[in-house]
Amino acid sequence: MIDGKPVLFDAIEFDPDIATTDVLYDFAFPLMDLLAFGSDAVANRLFNSYMQAAWAEQSAALCLLPLFLSVRAAIRANVLFTKQRQHPHDRTIATIANRYFDLALRLITPEHPILLAIGGKSGTGKSVLARDIAPLIGPPPGALILRSDVIRKRLHNMSEHTALPAAAYTLKASDRVYQAMLEQAARTLAQGVSVTLDAAFLRLTERDAAEVIARSARVEFRGIFLTADRAMR
Repeated sequence: MIDGKPVLFDAIEFDPDIATTDVLYDFAFPLMDLLAFGSDAVANRLFNSYMQAAWAEQSAALCLLPLFLSVRAAIRANVLFTKQRQHPHDRTIATIANRYFDLALRLITPEHPILLAIGGKSGTGKSVLARDIAPLIGPPPGALILRSDVIRKRLHNMSEHTALPAAAYTLKASDRVYQAMLEQAARTLAQGVSVTLDAAFLRLTERDAAEVIARSARVEFRGIFLTADRAMR
């Protein structure tokens, strides 16, 4: 009773053990819905934006994402199947329910991850290509994009849009960036998630190191090197 009137409430919010859920499990809900309605590119963009912001907290839990996505889709399907029993002549409900059920099965079916390295000088379109191709690679929601620019700034505790001093771009500093990027790629691939590397890869040793990571993880490796006239860049 509130102010002498009966008020409905959800008892779950009064039980911390039930009300508190895993953040990645919560995040799986919008991802799954985007996938269900064919917005794979948006789902991948959301996935990468979130992982860039929450890398430290969530990078070790990526192996759980297929399960979380599948469970979320199965819940949607179950709710709709229940609703369809109440409206047996509404075939639209059944159609959408089957779509979610099929998605739940697809999301939980193992797929082999892929490592794609995209190289080229500044201004050749690496990041644009990485963003466009990531939704098409590997298990849903697509590939995790690891950008050397972002990792370089993370190593210096700087935000993505903060300019770094020249000292951050020395050969030694760049070696640290590539090492960190490849270590993150190896950990991600080990969890069954595809990876797209977005970096210059101007040196042969850098390109070879990426291929070694793929070979060690026993995943398919593909490399793309972009070129463009200076006027276009």
